[in-house]
Amino acid sequence: MKILSSIAVIAFLFFCLAPCNRVYAQIKVCIDAQADDNDVTGENLIFKIKETIRSSENMQLVSDESDAQFQIKVLTLDPEKKGGYTIYSLVWTAKLLNGANAFLNHTIGVCSSDRIDLIAVNLVAKTDKIISDAQKIIKEKQLKVFPSYNKKQG
Repeated sequence: MKILSSIAVIAFLFFCLAPCNRVYAQIKVCIDAQADDNDVTGENLIFKIKETIRSSENMQLVSDESDAQFQIKVLTLDPEKKGGYTIYSLVWTAKLLNGANAFLNHTIGVCSSDRIDLIAVNLVAKTDKIISDAQKIIKEKQLKVFPSYNKKQG
């Protein structure tokens, strides 16, 4: 029952998502990555997350929040202020047509400076999975969430 409720909520959220203003020949999901970094390791982690999204075939990093279908909100801090590691919190949200953000998922963790690349890649992979799972539900339910994305501009 809990799984069905979760699926229903995800399907509803994606049905209400605001469309990305850009049209691509290959469909890409528009992502806005907002960050609040309070330490050097956190700053480097956020930079690597953004670079990994930029190199993704499935996601497009956008600089204007209004163009994003999804947002990743990242907060980092070094509680001991000694450097070398950061504690991070990530929250994934979906943007609804009314402008509100709907919670999708979250995670917290610790990242040392020697694991930035690995953790960033894993967090972006988790982002891709969250989006892919939602798209799978939309396809299975045959929902028409973003019909304008299927049209190529000529």
